[in-house]
Amino acid sequence: MKLLDRLKGCFGRIPNADEPEAVRVPPPSDEGETLSRVARNLSCPEVESDIVSLTHAAQSARQPSEPAPRAADMDELLSYLPKLYPDGVAIKTYVFRGCWPEYFDVVKDFYRVMANECWTDIDYIAHGAAVMLVNETCIAQASLADIQTMLTLCLRGERFCDGHHGSVIEKGYVLNVLKRLAVLREEVGGEVCRGLS
Repeated sequence: MKLLDRLKGCFGRIPNADEPEAVRVPPPSDEGETLSRVARNLSCPEVESDIVSLTHAAQSARQPSEPAPRAADMDELLSYLPKLYPDGVAIKTYVFRGCWPEYFDVVKDFYRVMANECWTDIDYIAHGAAVMLVNETCIAQASLADIQTMLTLCLRGERFCDGHHGSVIEKGYVLNVLKRLAVLREEVGGEVCRGLS
């Protein structure tokens, strides 16, 4: 509830003419209070010329018992980067058949790979997936747990909005996430990748 009140205070307020251009939300009032990953991502935005920079947590959202991506899983997902974005430009992802989008095979194959359990964050909404996915600064600093969160939103969004799979590819959100994943992949020293930031 505290987080919701703080978010409303940050994003739902009308700026006062007496306020400085950059407004920082104060930290939690309880000194001993520990913030969750989503609270750290969302609770203290700095507003500078209408751009919201999110503070970023490197803490992993995965439980030790949950599968984590291995280097091979990363490589498999990254193999779609040149297929979805030849020369850095998004492909056409679907055609309409009647009222529904029919995705091309490369798009269906990409989302099948992304549906692997190691890329799933079951609490993706609570972890701020929608805010992170549209913020390039946040993506550029994303941890592996954040990548999982954003990829889960990309995957599950089709359940709620026809054409979502194609939209996130064509708008470049998937491109940004995969570019960050490529950077994290270069940093991998072991086979299982937990808590990369």
